[in-house]
Amino acid sequence: MNTKKNDGQTGARADYLDAHPKAKALQESHLKTITSRIGNYRKKMIGRAQDWIDAANEARAIGVLIVDFLDTLPGKQLTTDFWGQMEKLFVDQYGNAITQDQLKWFVKVANAAPAPFKDILGALAYRQPLLLAAGDSDVLQLISERAPQILHAPPNPLNELKTVLNHTELEDIFKRLHGDVNYCPGGRLRQDLRETLRVELAPTFALLDELRLELGIN
Repeated sequence: MNTKKNDGQTGARADYLDAHPKAKALQESHLKTITSRIGNYRKKMIGRAQDWIDAANEARAIGVLIVDFLDTLPGKQLTTDFWGQMEKLFVDQYGNAITQDQLKWFVKVANAAPAPFKDILGALAYRQPLLLAAGDSDVLQLISERAPQILHAPPNPLNELKTVLNHTELEDIFKRLHGDVNYCPGGRLRQDLRETLRVELAPTFALLDELRLELGIN
């Protein structure tokens, strides 16, 4: 019949600890340390998770502001020419220069996340653009020092081509573009956008023309 021990334990473990006082002292010390450190770890991780969620939402909000800023520019984009004229204006309050790539990463987060982040998993899904948007050399070093990636077979170029030229997706994008009064008032592209897209998409159309000739499509 088992009897209740002074430490509240019963059974074989209690009998073992009574017979081995050194093991008992070590277990009690380790249990106290382990449970205490796990409690501190949980508290710290909850704080870190909230910090990450807050940082992700701040990056998203910054991206929205950048998009609003771009809307004030001709063509609603920061061209190389405009960047050359405005580059020196993009310096934070600590004297650190802000690069054009950093601005693009903030915009990428804003465009990819239509709603604010509510949990850590959602925020971590955008960890790479969030880190790149930070632009800090230590942060970028963390990215470059990440563990080696598992090698995969190179993607099939034919499948990639079909994905890029997916008719259904392109048609959906085209319809949404024409339905957006910001880009197509009255159902037609704005004049400035037509001129901009004509230049930007010229290389793409050249490749498509080459593909059409190879396929014999008039």
